[in-house]
Amino acid sequence: MAKTTYPNPTTGFIENGGVLMMGADNPISSLNTINCAAPKTNAILVTEGDLPTDTSSTRTPTIVSLSLFDGTIPLFSCSAEMAVQGQSTANFLRKGYKFKFYNSDTQKKLSVQIGDWLPATKLDLKSYPLDRTYTRDTFCAWLWRSIRKSNSYPDGFICSESVMIDNQATNNGVQGGSLFSTDGFIVSHIHNGAFSGLYVLRTTGDNPDYLMDTANRNNIMIQPNHAGSIWSSAFNSTQWEVSSPDISGYTKYDDISSTASDVNAKCSRIIQWFLDVQSGNTDMRSTAYQYINLSSWIDYILLCEITGSCDSITNNFQMCTWDGSVWYICAYDMDETIGVITNGDRPTNNPEQMGLIMNYLGGGAAESNIFRLFYQYYKPEIRAAWKKIRENNLVSTGKFKSKIESLLENIPPSVFADDLQVWPKSTPDLSGFTTVGTSSMPYMILWLNKRIAWLDEQWGYSAS
Repeated sequence: MAKTTYPNPTTGFIENGGVLMMGADNPISSLNTINCAAPKTNAILVTEGDLPTDTSSTRTPTIVSLSLFDGTIPLFSCSAEMAVQGQSTANFLRKGYKFKFYNSDTQKKLSVQIGDWLPATKLDLKSYPLDRTYTRDTFCAWLWRSIRKSNSYPDGFICSESVMIDNQATNNGVQGGSLFSTDGFIVSHIHNGAFSGLYVLRTTGDNPDYLMDTANRNNIMIQPNHAGSIWSSAFNSTQWEVSSPDISGYTKYDDISSTASDVNAKCSRIIQWFLDVQSGNTDMRSTAYQYINLSSWIDYILLCEITGSCDSITNNFQMCTWDGSVWYICAYDMDETIGVITNGDRPTNNPEQMGLIMNYLGGGAAESNIFRLFYQYYKPEIRAAWKKIRENNLVSTGKFKSKIESLLENIPPSVFADDLQVWPKSTPDLSGFTTVGTSSMPYMILWLNKRIAWLDEQWGYSAS
């Protein structure tokens, strides 16, 4: 097979944007790690080349030139591999894409740091066909981090205290850019000279963002694959993607029971504990400390309840452990929230009628739902956690309104109009999922306002 080569970029400024240094002896082009400021105005992503079309598991990429602009100011340019991204949306007319960056001079991977994100050799271009505000996933990930960081020491780290100690010893400090989730910003995508729509340039949620040491067999991160039986049967690695640790020859959803029996055993242990609690063979309150970080799981429940995240019981989360024993849960991929529901997950998207999301069994939820156990064993703790984030103003209509507005404020209204022309609401795959009006900022704010008030009633909170 011929070796892939990465040509000089033809979009924007070459030499990685050229904003740091120019001249005959410019060393910037030889760097394989660069950083740039996060866009402060209308972010524009320009690409040239063939769009990828392979939606199989291979996801064959094309080679494109890529440039990111802050308005008219170039931030960086490079050569990139561009591949189709996503699971169900991969077969939509409006697809998302994954970029892997390369330095055309050195022919090596290019690591790009944007703002305070960790340096990354790849980013996703999310299409969010069910959310034309392009804000839900970014907003929910921000809310997740805000709730987790509000906890007292050491839970405010989001991850295990031990991994922070290890990180300090090896890196002379904590990687402040580790998100334990994802983050993104809206971009206007110009492809081959034509506006192709609004998208979100987003981090990929890779191992570094969770401080995973992939050489450490106790640093384990797994994500379910739309598997309805994960909470009602023994651990089956073919229903999960194992991101960490490194497993020789592993491909997504492989059976690891023999290729990584030690990792398989540690994953089996946590699932078996949940099964034993469900069957009544184990008391949850007296044994939980050996298996889970309780505040992590309660915070995840709060997030899903606030945002109406119906697709988060057997999907759209990461389970993480850094010692092989105590497991944390982290939110991931939350565009189906705040009134957006699919697959019959609930009979209604009304925030005052859809009930408690994580205490639900039926519809498209799951054969079993272990999150119901937390309502059974930890209802006082859930109510106390709700009271805390309400009193600290982490959850309020005003705060949510300000955050959503900040995600949209740099996008000219004319660009949203252009987006609707390129991808009208009548486009197949973009219609028929939710009630009219879900893709508007006022809808989201009103929905959240009603949901907060309804949860106050359920958990007995009254501002005084």
